Amino acid sequence: MNDFLSFFAVEDWLNRPGPYELKLEKIILILVFVFLIVFLPIKLRNNEKGTRKALIFFWLFAVSIDLIKYIFFNAFVTANNLGLDRMELPLWTCTIYLFAMPLSLFCKNEKVKNACNGFLCSISMIGGFINFFFSAESVFSFLGLHTFLYHFVLLITPIIMLVSGYYKPKFKDFIGGFLVFIIYAIPVFIFDNIFKQDYMFIYNGAWFGPAWEIAKLMPHKLLWTFVCVIAHGGVCALIIFIESKLINLKKLNK
Repeated sequence: MNDFLSFFAVEDWLNRPGPYELKLEKIILILVFVFLIVFLPIKLRNNEKGTRKALIFFWLFAVSIDLIKYIFFNAFVTANNLGLDRMELPLWTCTIYLFAMPLSLFCKNEKVKNACNGFLCSISMIGGFINFFFSAESVFSFLGLHTFLYHFVLLITPIIMLVSGYYKPKFKDFIGGFLVFIIYAIPVFIFDNIFKQDYMFIYNGAWFGPAWEIAKLMPHKLLWTFVCVIAHGGVCALIIFIESKLINLKKLNK
């Protein structure tokens, strides 16, 4: 059984050493999926029914591969007594997509829909962009392929929403988008403090690469939390501002 579960945990199925960022197969996959990112939203433009079906499909796909990760990878961690630090839990900023997308699709309350759309087309989209293009894991591994495919969904979803006209951003939507982030971040922050983890990078920045060095210089980890949260708010406002301006420019050129 452990041999089966190890399939979900090995760094590279071909047993190659890292780094994996510039491996040929990853470059090829990026080029193929970038074509989809460009072609599919254009194909779905002004196609309301097709857009909705595509958004539902991508959400169900993301839910499915995430469930596989939580079940089988965490089973490997448990079987090998690797502890909480190695487990994969749905407590990341990018995980919010799984809960915001169905609200966008099925909620009747326009304020809730716009708040979710604002989050998906700003903070979530940036997270998708970074982890799609710059993840350090091998795509010839379950976790690496999962990271690639999951964040592809996070990137293509808002592009479809914007190009198709499913979502027409207004600058004020950044308030709701940021609120979605805050609502999710509060219980995650409590979890981080209880178990000394750094999900969403809001505990002490220890899981945030080079930013950890900056976080260590701060007199208290709560200052890092404040800076990190405000930075997400700034990103949300900036991206939605740009998108709203582009939408208005498109209308003027018609």
